[in-house]
This record gives sequence, C-alpha cells and structure tokens, in this order.
Amino acid sequence: MCSSDLRAGLQLVGSREARDGSVKVHQDVDIWAGKLGEGHEAIHRVALGRGLWVQVVLGEVEVNGRVLAEGDGAAIEGSSEVTLKGKSDARFLVFDLA
Repeated sequence: MCSSDLRAGLQLVGSREARDGSVKVHQDVDIWAGKLGEGHEAIHRVALGRGLWVQVVLGEVEVNGRVLAEGDGAAIEGSSEVTLKGKSDARFLVFDLA
C-alpha cells in the first residue's frame, strides 16, 4: 500500500528526476517519507541491485519483523520487498539507494 497521500503510507519526497512533484536530488536515491498509525502497514518494492536505509523519526516501526524505535536506523539489502508496520503512530524515512 503505497500512498501519494502522507496521511498513511509512503510519499516520494526526493528523487534524481524530481518525479511526482518530489525535490530533485543530485544522487541516485529516492527518498520516501512514511507515516503509519499503530497496526497499519506499507509495502515498499525494491528493484534489483538496490538497497534501503530506514530511519525512524518518531514512534516505532516494524521492518520485515524487526522493531525499530525512534532514532533507530536499519540497512536492508537483498530483499525485493520490505514490509513496514506501525507499532505505534510513527514517522520515518526510507532511502532507496543504488
């Protein structure tokens, strides 16, 4: 469930090509802002050869079964899909990197 509406899910906020109204970033990265309520989830599909960094800004998020709290970050490599679940009302960033 990727949403273009930041009320729930993920919204692209930065990209190399300034896609979908995002800010242009002069690196090979897509930056997604995430907002999930407790019990809600979002799925981010990862292209072959790319990895993710997830940084929790507020609350707690379960990332592929591992709970991250405010201030925590995690690198994810070798997955074609990442499931993010709100363990509490949460705000986070997802960096999709080459």
